[in-house]
Amino acid sequence: MKSGDRKPLFHFMTRIRMLGAALHVLKHFLSIQELCRTLIKYMFLQRKDPWIHMSPAVDKKDKGSRAQLRDAFMIYKALCHVIEPTKAIQVTKSIIKAAALEFLRGTLPVIDRDEIESLDASGRVNLLARLLDKFPNSDWQLVETGEKKFVIHVTRCRFPELLQHLDLDFLSSAFCSADIEYFQKFQPDVHVERPWTIAKGHQWCEFQFRLGDDL
Repeated sequence: MKSGDRKPLFHFMTRIRMLGAALHVLKHFLSIQELCRTLIKYMFLQRKDPWIHMSPAVDKKDKGSRAQLRDAFMIYKALCHVIEPTKAIQVTKSIIKAAALEFLRGTLPVIDRDEIESLDASGRVNLLARLLDKFPNSDWQLVETGEKKFVIHVTRCRFPELLQHLDLDFLSSAFCSADIEYFQKFQPDVHVERPWTIAKGHQWCEFQFRLGDDL
């Protein structure tokens, strides 16, 4: 598939796959009784608003970030009512990674080598920008441009900010865990390195992209 925008059906199916991935993780870690209790508690918690004490979301990115984090918050709280906290953290982190992989698969089209080779340097920058703009949690800037290499700094990630508000800072790195694995598994013509992240205390996340033949 070329790197155009995904259709609404893709977004619906992505949501279904994310929920399926979460359920698969729960079934792996929990007994049947624990699973049922967790799901019941999760449904009960859906009536709560974790952002009620925060200022209203100011833009689309804020709204999207809060929507993505809401499920993680609810499932963690549900798990804490059923299993001990250390295991609840482990299970929640595994769910976040599994769901994030499905989110990336459903959000980002696969970039193929022919498309990359058909673009000049400016076209490749535009392609990268279109992909990065699909992420609701981040603000970014391009800091290095080459024929086939680009370096991006994510200057703001809303996930650590929101998790801090929820006193769930320890989950921040889990949201980063799927990035590299996604590109390794599903984007064979794009190589990515990420030497540091905001979640680990740096001022920005650095993504180094190499496209096409220079892998």
